[in-house]
Amino acid sequence: MKDQDPVPHPGWSGERDATTDSPVCPQAMPYFPEKGDAIFGQEDWIVGAVYCTDDFKLTHQLNADFDRLLPLIVSCNWLPKDKRAEFVQKVKSFYLNNQPVGEDNLEGLIDSGKVMGGTTVLNGLMYCRGDSSDYDEYEKLGATGWGYKNVLPYFLKSEHNLQYNSSQNHARGGLLTVSHYNDLPDLGHTLLAAGRELGYPTDVDIGHGRLREGFYRAQMTTRNGARLSAAKAFVRPFLHRSNLKVLLNAQVMRVLFNEHNEAIGVQYMKNNRTHNLYAVKEVIISAGTIMSPVILMSSGIGNPDHLQEKELAVVDATLQVYGTRKLRVIDASVLPDVPSGNLMAPTIMVGEKGADHVKTTWSCTP
Repeated sequence: MKDQDPVPHPGWSGERDATTDSPVCPQAMPYFPEKGDAIFGQEDWIVGAVYCTDDFKLTHQLNADFDRLLPLIVSCNWLPKDKRAEFVQKVKSFYLNNQPVGEDNLEGLIDSGKVMGGTTVLNGLMYCRGDSSDYDEYEKLGATGWGYKNVLPYFLKSEHNLQYNSSQNHARGGLLTVSHYNDLPDLGHTLLAAGRELGYPTDVDIGHGRLREGFYRAQMTTRNGARLSAAKAFVRPFLHRSNLKVLLNAQVMRVLFNEHNEAIGVQYMKNNRTHNLYAVKEVIISAGTIMSPVILMSSGIGNPDHLQEKELAVVDATLQVYGTRKLRVIDASVLPDVPSGNLMAPTIMVGEKGADHVKTTWSCTP
């Protein structure tokens, strides 16, 4: 593969700011201006999100390729710049004042990142896909088309790597900037030298799906030295699109079905009022590994008794929920097991691949 940018994502010219390396797009609105509580009627797709990484990647892809309106329902708001320092301090204080999990303390903390961008606003930033064997094992377990050779193109599709040229392992031209921290401290140089002295390789690339022992300078999901959340990468630059509506501070309660087990919409709560939003083509649940199962169970899917009653299973290889029509789950909760690495890159890959499954179903070229 030549060292050049691939065809840019739909709806984006590929132009980047020379200083910040950010995508150059028309002026973005901070969020969709609401007119009352209920602002939707009947749309082609509904993405029922909470604060998950996948939903931002998925929304970008579907919104770019279809003309019809795409509502994104999220139960949080943007984190204003003037509140970010206060937010970080509260998180630090919370962790410092809580006891670690032990045999006598069965309660643990689960980061939820209830803000646009999900846990990508507070994760460790490391870019690592896990090992290729993780995905090959998924395929052995029955997830046809989810082996590493199948998912690799979707990792590459999002990636804009500033250290590695485009190749079979890395790519440039995506919306997710991947790079080293701007500075390597003296201690970092010392550790790398110590690793070489002990006979370990110090040029390990853990980002491309082949994990091995060694020392390395990690790559992070940063742009121009700053954190790059999923919302900042995939949604903020495209809020100007007329066919995208983001409904903030709204909680998806359950999926609505007709008598044929066909998903026809979702019920959501906003300002203490319940509303129904109906879909013509599909309902897509992308609420994360915790909240997607909660929404499904609230809809009668997930609990063993409910599964038996409705004759369901979970999802197939195209992420459609067994026993239903027009319902998919597209987030990290569909992975059969946790990959051997940080979850941001695999989660975004699921969003990329899931979007292609949707587009293939509705005869749009992936």
